[in-house]
Amino acid sequence: MWLTPDKCSITAIQNPEVASELRPDLTKETIGHSANSVTFDTLPKYKRVLLLQGPVGGFFQKLSDHWIGRGSQVIKVNFNPGDDFFYKGNAIQYRQSLHQWPEFLKNLLTKHEIDAVFLFGDCRPIHKPAKALCDSLLIDLWCFEEGYFRPNYFTLEKSGVNYYSSLTHTNPASLLPAESKHPLINYPKRFSQMLWAGFWYWFTNVTQNSKYPYYTHHRELNFQKAVWWTRSFLRLLKYKVTERHLRTLIKSSEPNSYFLVPLQVHDDSQITEHSDYESFEEFIEEVLISFATYIKHNDLGTEVKDKIIIKHHPMNRGHVHYGSFIQSLSVELGISDRVLYLHDLALPEIFPHCKGCITVNSTFGLQSLLHNTPVITLGRCFFDKPELTFQGQLDDFWKDPGTVNQEIFNNYKAHVIATTQVNGCLYSKEYEIT
Repeated sequence: MWLTPDKCSITAIQNPEVASELRPDLTKETIGHSANSVTFDTLPKYKRVLLLQGPVGGFFQKLSDHWIGRGSQVIKVNFNPGDDFFYKGNAIQYRQSLHQWPEFLKNLLTKHEIDAVFLFGDCRPIHKPAKALCDSLLIDLWCFEEGYFRPNYFTLEKSGVNYYSSLTHTNPASLLPAESKHPLINYPKRFSQMLWAGFWYWFTNVTQNSKYPYYTHHRELNFQKAVWWTRSFLRLLKYKVTERHLRTLIKSSEPNSYFLVPLQVHDDSQITEHSDYESFEEFIEEVLISFATYIKHNDLGTEVKDKIIIKHHPMNRGHVHYGSFIQSLSVELGISDRVLYLHDLALPEIFPHCKGCITVNSTFGLQSLLHNTPVITLGRCFFDKPELTFQGQLDDFWKDPGTVNQEIFNNYKAHVIATTQVNGCLYSKEYEIT
C-alpha cells in the first residue's frame, strides 16, 4: 500500500520577479502583498503520512508528491470513485460501512505507525473519528478548509478548523502589528477549475457508485445535482436582469442605509455543527422578527429609515430559494417595504452603504470587518471576540452596531494569515505546494 517515492517538483517563489519568470501566467499586476502566510516547508518532517479525503480535484495528489519529495512514506485512503479518479497513486479503497470505519482507522494508524494525518473538512462523518484517535495516539492532525480570507488563500490548521480552530482562544487585543510582507500570488482561474473538478467528481461518483456500496457523502451527491446546477445557471442569467434595478438602488443610496444578512450554504457544516439553527428559515425568521421590533418600537427619537438586504449564497442558488418565505414573513411583520432579497450582488460595492452585518458564522464576517462594517454572529464562530464583533444581543445591534477597530482587526488579520492561511488555491492547476 505504500507509494513509491519519486522526484517531485516543488518551486519556491520568493519574490515577484522570480514568480513572473517561473510562472509566465503570473504578471506583476497579479502579485500583491500580504502578511506572512503558512508554507508547507515549515511543517515538521514526518516519516509516515496518512491522507484521508481531500477537496475535489488533484490537490491531495500534489500533497502526496510533496511529502514523498520530503522523504515521507504516504498512505492514501479513498472512499468513493471520485477519490479514485483524482488520486492516481496507490491507495487503500475503503468499501466498508461508516460504522466499521473508526476501528479500521485505528488499526491503520497503529499498524503503519502514522506520524501525521491530513484531511479536508474536520466535520465530515468519515473524518470525525480522526480527531480523538490522533489525540489518543499522539499523532499530528492537520485540517484543510476553504480560506478564512478569500480569494488566494486556503486554510491549514493543526487539530481543527472553524470553531474548532485554535484561533477560538486568541485574544485579538493582545496581538502586535505584523511588519514583514511576502508576495501574494493570485490564481485567476480558481472558480472555473473548481467547477470543472466538481463536475468530474460528481459524474464519476454517480456513474460508478456500485464500487463503494456503503459510501454516503456528507452532502447530496446524485443525479438531482445536475438539475440544481442547470437551475443555478438559469437563475444566474435571470437575476442579472431582474435584480439590476435593486443593485442600482443600493449603490445610489446613502451610507449606512442597509443591514446586510449574507446566507450560507444550507447544509454547510458551519450550520449543522457550529450553530443551534435547524434551518436557514429559522435564522431568517429570528433576524426579521428582531428587525421588525426595532422598526416598530424605535426609541431613538428620530425616524428610522434602515432597510435590510438578505443575500443568497451563490453556491446555493439552484438548490433552495427563500423568496416566498421571506416575502410572506415580511408582509406578516409589516416590513415588506424594507426587506430586499438578492442573489447576485457585488458585495464590495455595497459595503459603503451598509450599517452592519448579521451572520451565523460565515467567514464573510471577516470581509465585512475588513470593509469597516460592524458584525454580529449568531452561531459559534472563532472570530466572535470582544474588540472584533458586537457582543450584545441582536435587538440592540440595530440601534447601535458600533464601529470596527481597524488597528485591532488588521493585527488579527495578519495573525490569522500567518498562523492558518496558505497563499494558494486548492483547485488551481497552476498552484504548486511550497
